[in-house]
Amino acid sequence: TGSGIYLRFLLVSLAGLIISAVMLRSSLFGKTTAYTGILANGFGLAYYLVMVLAPAIVFVPLSISAVFLLVWYLLIGSRLWVLGLPGTARSRQVPIAGDLDLSSHEANVSQVRS
Repeated sequence: TGSGIYLRFLLVSLAGLIISAVMLRSSLFGKTTAYTGILANGFGLAYYLVMVLAPAIVFVPLSISAVFLLVWYLLIGSRLWVLGLPGTARSRQVPIAGDLDLSSHEANVSQVRS
């Protein structure tokens, strides 16, 4: 196997760590979700350290990371599910591109034209 798989895993783990840090500062996701992501991706990054220092147990950080990743994905998915439910207060506060309500803008434009 080439070295591309190692670079890919490193970049994905770093991205997950950054996303988890942003979640920690956000009010959209709980601290449990953020810390779970930090642990999951931290153990993913620990893989490289263990690979150099103790290659015989290289499976340990990956196994621990996989458990935390599973929990992290479930926490993210459940939160996104709740945010997407109609009538959820938070779903009305966070517009998604394409779902923006332009009726007030159109009313202002029509008032200016008349």
